[in-house]
Amino acid sequence: MKQMGGLKIYGSLMMRHDHTILKNWLINSDWEYVDYVAPALLPDIFYEIDKMGIDYRCYDIDPKFKNNPDYHVCDIIFDPVRLRDRIINFNAHKMYPIGKVHKGEFMIAGTTFGHNGDCNNISSIDQLVNQNELHTVYKSSHIPTNHIEYFMVWGRND
Repeated sequence: MKQMGGLKIYGSLMMRHDHTILKNWLINSDWEYVDYVAPALLPDIFYEIDKMGIDYRCYDIDPKFKNNPDYHVCDIIFDPVRLRDRIINFNAHKMYPIGKVHKGEFMIAGTTFGHNGDCNNISSIDQLVNQNELHTVYKSSHIPTNHIEYFMVWGRND
């Protein structure tokens, strides 16, 4: 596995800094299933997690996934979607806080990137905890880089 600009390459995709941490948390969890929220295109390791006995479902609003059988194309905040209680939200900075709508155990990642359309730029771990009403936090991580900061938290709100 080569590195390019601080990102690890997995297959044909580069793994963001926060994805590496989320992948490690997931692999070391006791989760038997997970719902990926806003996964976009992830490195293969996330889609091969079922080989480890972890069932997954993907939920993304992007219509480019409409013909992909692994994806449910919907808005998990405003559509009548019932997620299971083990959730990884890869892009908290792009949506209303998931923990205000869904309950369970979460791994949540967000950035300060401020890309076009990002409505909820994340500036701290405390922001993720408070926005998602997490009463228990198992792990958290913060990675500052030259251009962007990554924030991740693993916790519960049920």
